[in-house]
Parts: sequence; C-alpha cells; structure tokens
Amino acid sequence: MLSLLRSFARNLLHSRQVETDLESEVDSYLQMLISVNLAKGMPPAEARRAALIELGGREQLKEQVRSVRIGSLIDSTLQDIRYSIRALARTPGFTLVAVLTLGLGVGANSAIFSVINAVLLRGLPFQQPDRLAAVLTKYKGGPTNVTSWKDLDDFKTRSKSLERTAAYERGNSVLSGNDEASVVKCGFVNGDFYDVFGITPVVGRLFSPGEYQGGSTKAIVLAESFWKQRFGANPGIIGTGMVVDGYDASIVGVIPDQFDVLMGRMQIWAPLIRPEEDRARRHVWAVGRLRPGASVDQANREIAGIADDMQQSFGASNDGWTAGVKSLQESIVGDTRAMLTILVVVVAMVMLVACANIANLLLARGASRGREVAIRSALGASRARLVRQFLTEAVLVSVMGGIAGFVLAAVSIRTLQAIAPPGIPRLSEIGADRGVAAFTATVALAASLIFGLLPALRISSGGPGSALKEASRGLSGDRRQARLRKILVVAELAASLVLMIGCGLLVRSFYDVARVNPGFETEGVVTATVSFPSLTYKGNEEVARFYEKLDASLKLLPAQSSAICTTLPLRGGGIESWGFLGQAGAARDPNSTIASQLRAVGPGYFDAMGIPIIAGRDFSQFDKPTSQQVVILSRSLARQLFGDEGSAVGKGVSFGDPKPIRVVGVASDVKPWGLDGEGDPGTYVPEAQALNTPLIVVARAKAGEVSDRDMGALVQSIRELVRSIDSRVAVSSIKTVDQIVDASLAERRFYMMLMTVLGGLSFVLAAIGAYGVISYSVAERTQEIGIRMALGAKRREILTMVLGQGLRLAIVGTVIGAGAALAVTTLLRTFLFRIGPRDPITFVAVSLFLILMSLLASYIPARRATKVDPISALRFE
Repeated sequence: MLSLLRSFARNLLHSRQVETDLESEVDSYLQMLISVNLAKGMPPAEARRAALIELGGREQLKEQVRSVRIGSLIDSTLQDIRYSIRALARTPGFTLVAVLTLGLGVGANSAIFSVINAVLLRGLPFQQPDRLAAVLTKYKGGPTNVTSWKDLDDFKTRSKSLERTAAYERGNSVLSGNDEASVVKCGFVNGDFYDVFGITPVVGRLFSPGEYQGGSTKAIVLAESFWKQRFGANPGIIGTGMVVDGYDASIVGVIPDQFDVLMGRMQIWAPLIRPEEDRARRHVWAVGRLRPGASVDQANREIAGIADDMQQSFGASNDGWTAGVKSLQESIVGDTRAMLTILVVVVAMVMLVACANIANLLLARGASRGREVAIRSALGASRARLVRQFLTEAVLVSVMGGIAGFVLAAVSIRTLQAIAPPGIPRLSEIGADRGVAAFTATVALAASLIFGLLPALRISSGGPGSALKEASRGLSGDRRQARLRKILVVAELAASLVLMIGCGLLVRSFYDVARVNPGFETEGVVTATVSFPSLTYKGNEEVARFYEKLDASLKLLPAQSSAICTTLPLRGGGIESWGFLGQAGAARDPNSTIASQLRAVGPGYFDAMGIPIIAGRDFSQFDKPTSQQVVILSRSLARQLFGDEGSAVGKGVSFGDPKPIRVVGVASDVKPWGLDGEGDPGTYVPEAQALNTPLIVVARAKAGEVSDRDMGALVQSIRELVRSIDSRVAVSSIKTVDQIVDASLAERRFYMMLMTVLGGLSFVLAAIGAYGVISYSVAERTQEIGIRMALGAKRREILTMVLGQGLRLAIVGTVIGAGAALAVTTLLRTFLFRIGPRDPITFVAVSLFLILMSLLASYIPARRATKVDPISALRFE
C-alpha cells in the first residue's frame, strides 16, 4: 500500500511537471515567432498578434498538445488490451479455468443477491410501505397473530399512532356454474383495507361502503392474474355475474397482484362481513398505517399497553392474550432474514475462495513469464507499465467471468424459484434484472482488482538484472511468490472447511428430522378437502345432513379404510388452536390451563391415518350430536392431566364449560406443526358433534394398491362420491400424506441443498488451488528431483516428499478452518436439530475428508514427479 501511495505521488508530481513543461515550450515557441516578426520590422504589438495568429492561439495549441498525449495514452491502452488478448489466447487452459472460477463465484453471489434484493432490500409494493405495521397477538407467549373485531375496535379507537387499520382473512370460495364446482383463493377485506395499502384498481372500482353490509348478492373484485387467466384481460367483464359460494356475485373491479407477499396469491376479493360480536372469537389479521411522525416502537408500546388493559377489563376472553406491533416488512421476512444473512456470508466466502484461486493462477502464470518481464524491464518498461499490463489481463478475465457469472446467475435464479419452498416471501419477484446486472459487474470489477493487483505488484517487483539472472537459470519465481501461493491455498482450504462443516451440520440435522416418527403411517394415504358454498350451507343442519351422507358413503370407496376430519397432522389448524382444557369439576385457573389443539374427526380416522389407539376406543356412528359428548386425548395430554394414559379413560374433562366431556380413548402422539416440533397436547372430538367445515376426506389404499395409477383412481372415486351427494360442493387440495410430510421438510431441504452446493463449490475451488500449487512446485523442482533420483532417491521417497507438501498445506488449512468454524457455526444454532453447532463428529469427519481430498489433489503431480527422468533433468540444468 505504501508503494502504491508513493507511485501515486510520483505520478501526480510528474503530471504537474508535464503541465509546467508544456507551458514553457509554448512560451519559448511564441517568443521565437515574435522575435522573427520583429526582425521583419513589425511593431511589437503587431508582431505578438501575428505570432499568436500563427500559433492558432496559445490555449488552442496547448489543447492540441494535450489531445496528442491523450491519443497516445489511448493508443497505449489499446495496445495493452490487444497484447492481453493475445497473451490469454496463448494459454487457453489458464483462461478457461480463470473465467469459469470467477464465473462460478460471481454467479453464486449474484443469484443470492437477487434473493436478498427481493426479500430484504426492495420496499414492499405498497404506498409508503415504511408506514405499514402489522398488529400481532400472542397467547401465553405463543404467536397466533390474529385478533377479534372487538379487540381491533379498541386498538383503533385508543391508539394515537395508527391512522387507519386494515382487517383481512384468507380463505377459499366455491365457484359454481355450468362446469364442475371449483375452489378459488379469496381474500376477505374490511372497508379500510385498500386505503391502508394505497391500491388503485386496474379496471372498474373498489367496494362501496354498502357492500360491507352483506345480503343475498355480493360484489367481488378479481385479482389481475386471475382476470387475465380466466377472462383474457377483457375489461367488459365489469358488471357481469358469477356464482360465488352460492351467491350471485357481481364483478365490480380488478386490482393488481400486489398482495402475494402478504397473503399469498389471491384470485378473488370479497367484502369482509362483520359477524356477531364475540371478543373471544379471533380470526382476523390486522395491518395499520402509522400516523405521520409516529414510529413502530411507539405504536408497539401503545398497543401492548392497550392489550394489557383489556386483560384486566375482559378477563374471560382476554386472559393470557398480549399484542404488539412490528413493521410489515419485518413481520413478512420473519425467520427468513437469519438464513439469508448466513447465505450472504457463505457466498462472500465462496467469492473470496474464487479470488484467491485466480490470484494463485495469476501468480503461477506470471512467475512463468519471468523472462518476458525481465526483457521488458531491460528495454525500459517501467514498473507502472508492467502493473498496468497485468491489470489489463485481469480486467479482461473479469469481463469474461462477469458475463459467465450473469448467465449462471440467471439460470440459478430460475432454479431457485423452481425448488424453493413457498415459505420464502416475495419469491416471484426474484429475477435477473438491471440491479443484478449492475451487482454482477461491480463484483467482477472488484474481483479483478483483488486478484489482479497483488500478483501484478509481486511479479513486477525486482530489477531487470535479477530477473534476467533468474530467467537465465531457468527459474520462474522466487521464494516470496511460492510462500504467497501457499498462503492463498491455506486460506482457500480454511474457508472451504468452514462452509463444509456448516453444510455437514445442516445435512445431519435434515436426516435427523426426516427420521423422526410423525406418529402416523404415511404410505398409501390420500387426502382431499371438501369445500361448501356458504349460502347453501349456512347452519349446522345443512352441514350435518351432508356429513351423514358422506360418512355413510365412504364405505363405497375402493379403499382399505376412510374417514372425515377437519385438520391433518403437520398442517396445524383446528377448530380452536388455543382451547382451555382441564379436569371436569376442577377450579378454573387461567395460569394452569393447558392449550390444546382441537381436531374434529369421524369414525375410522385413526385407522385410516395409522394412528394407534393406546387405550379405550375409537369414535363410532353412535357418537351423535344428541348423545354424550366424548373426547379422545393424545398420550402426552393424558399424562399431563391424569398421570398416565390408562387412567384417563372414563374420566371427564372440561373446556371451560361446566358440562363434562367423557374421555373414551387415548391415541398415540402425532406431530401437529412439523417433524421438529414439540409434543402433542392434542384433543380429538367427533366431527358429528362439532360439525366444523371444511371437511377433509382421508382414505388409505388397499394393500398393494399404492401406485400413482391406483392413487389417482382413488382420488377420482372421492370426486365422484362428493359430486353424487351435491354437485355444488367442490373437492380441492388433493395430496398424499407422503406429499404433506415432504412439504414439511421443504424449507430445511432447500437450505441444506444451497449450503451443499456452495460448500461443494468452495471445496472444488480449493482443491484446484492445492493441485495448482503442488503441480507448479513440482515443475519448479524438476532439476532438484532429478538430482535426488540420480543420487539414489527412490520413487516412493519422491512421492512421499511431494505428498507431504500437500499434506502440510491441508493440515494448516484444516486447523485454521476448524478454529474459524467453532465461532461461525453458532449462527446455525436455530437451524439445527438434535445436534449442537460444535458437533465433534461433524468437525472430525469433514476435516478428515478435506485432508483426504487434498492428498488426492496432490497425488497427480506427485505421481508426475516420480516419472522425472534424471538424465533429462540434469542435461537441462
């Protein structure tokens, strides 16, 4: 760095001296012309004027001189470029490896940057998104994030930080008509929703105040993508009708697809009709717009205080419920930020490994050009000119590598979108746009300076005399360059070890999670959701009639067993996710009640899902709405309430209602939210006594009939069965239980795959670097090896000597990398399952693997060293 500053100072003084010389030359020439004009008898003023005219003006002359010099600089730069192109063309192997190495590093960085840009950096697609804040709720510390209408009223009226508040729900609606009934995703919104987000319709209008009151007709707004897909973007559909949930609905407008990031891809929108007042019924999501000058922290403290007051005022419905505010951007990003931050660190390390690798290649290549450097120095080339030449070659490599990296980034982005789980927000907005192109160009240019400057300064150091002396002796480098190349290889190996250990931890965690027993049998089970048009099925009587017909008809399915339920394992949900549960007759203590996920299931559900009944019995057709209310507890819940599962059968439990519910059975635990989740305080009630919608049909195929064709036939039978009961009812969300389990692992699998690819990439680059250093070292020591063999050294000793050099590099890199990994892998703590971030098995296994692979990379040049002909080597000496 000091030498660079000195060089800059010299260049600055030189430029000032050139400017002074230019002034002196012009003045001397002007005085000569004036003297000639005076000798001709001209008056002094006229002689000066004539001289200036002849010169064409003093400043013009200076500009001409400058132009000549700038042209000379351009010519020399073009000469450097042409020479660099020829030099790179003469070594196609080096050029290809360097371009591919840089392309891989730049491509990986650009692809991850596109994700970071879309998820973290780019603002939300709403008006003034920094003023949007999500109202989030918790029950006894567990996040639920939904609230009731009455609680929302209090938040709106008592808050001084929130200007307006949007309330919304996500759900499914049934489209009926001439075709088979189908399900569309529907967003239900209140009157302030579109004002809060600043949405303008593409066509038509938004909802009017009167349309939020309900009635026999509905107004609906279409999402732009659904409008284009179903109606071909025809603006004439405004005012036309559709049958939605049994209602005659009128299409009043079309809005842009801006809410994917908030709610997922909605297809239609409908007014959110306020139900009967019930403060305990929490089902709406809320987003507020902050008043000018109000901050998120201020709103958070305010809403938290209001929630605390409501706990005191409305104890029956608000015990244990707290609330707060978080910026909408942060609430959407959520846990994704942590993993994306880790990925940024990972790709930065991959880029550094790539830069170190190319720097090593340039050092080795530059050292082999020692004779060229010596001759050019002897002919008068300055060190600055040599550095410029080598930097020009590096920049050309960076340009080609940047182009390759951008192409790789575009392909990687499409691949990421194809394999990424739906939990990553704003996935559809990821793309290789101008921002990614600019980032790619910047990274490639910065990389050229990083991997080009140090080798250029190192290669151009030393005088022409010493360079010629070394070149005449056949030497292509010095010990300082060899030491620098080894340091770069050690750094590459250390960085790749850190990434590989992180990858190993994620891989082990993934397979540990995948081996977790979900509590049910997965093979050969298909599920299908049955959705009702709300106008036709308004009350329990209509749902009860359909349920009875469907339950009685399930035996017609070509299945081993089948049943009806309202929620599935690993999918969450339930009638009431946070119900109070305690022994019947016990005093109700809010601090000691157990939160239980309630699941409504029909007879045969446990057999169809392969969930063992440990004690007691399954539900039967005799468990009707008019009979004794019964319940089946999960094993862990039975133990919490009664000490063991056997003693729970026959006992009574209560959900806050003094009327007891009789325990008739205890079922094995299942994983309700994910394979890596906590225990299962689950409660099962008969669907006939709950009459909750929508219904889910679960069917287990007969033994030996689990092929795709057989499962497809089973699904078609379910469709026909539902259609035979009521053609207005839709069947959707058809999945096998294997697919549900696979989807629960999708996020872990995605991050594991990314880390594996990036860790493997860094290792390959490090292995290439190690191979290059050992290979070059063998070439440098050809004469030494020849002399050793001439003096009696055996081939095994030569092989051991060369492998020992590679082993030393691998061990040093492993020690440094393991030390760094001990600190870095703590960032992965929240993503690991059943192992710690400093798992000794992973550390030892990955370290041994790196050392072994480094030895294999050293084996090829080591074998080549054993084949050196001593006579030829000595003759060359």
